[in-house]
Amino acid sequence: MLTELEGYKGSIRNVVKPISESKFAGDILKFEDPLSGSFTGYTMDNRSGYARFKTDVLHWEAAERRFVEKVQHFIPTVTSSSTNTYTEYSIDLPVNHRIRSGSAQLKINGVNQTSTTNQTDSSSVDFYFADSYSKLRIRKPYNTNTVLPISGSVFGINLEAGDFITLKYQLENT
Repeated sequence: MLTELEGYKGSIRNVVKPISESKFAGDILKFEDPLSGSFTGYTMDNRSGYARFKTDVLHWEAAERRFVEKVQHFIPTVTSSSTNTYTEYSIDLPVNHRIRSGSAQLKINGVNQTSTTNQTDSSSVDFYFADSYSKLRIRKPYNTNTVLPISGSVFGINLEAGDFITLKYQLENT
């Protein structure tokens, strides 16, 4: 483990020191100020990598899990369920994770579909999420103006066999 770093004009300074309360030495890295030698308040969980406090530094794996976009593809013939207002697909998510609100992008045959920032809202959208982001619902065509349909906006899409659905999203811990 790196505990020293070449500093200004070639001098060697301590950077991090492992602290641990278990048999695995170095579970948590504690960062020190190289000039004063005092604790900076920043730590990194070396085992799980999850940041638990504002002063925790993200482990590379946790950062990748959180910020790298995940992609899933769906085929219209393999649906969980279908009603007269939407077609629903189950999303494969890791345990204790959900889709970060506002991060999802849906394309059907390469065409972007619209959604609100709060992607659980089902009004005036082409798609939304249900059941704590574990279900993707693609709306069937509907008009937002039921009184005078010719003046309203139309949202949703009729899915057909052979359509290609791509969902991109980022994860967050639940």
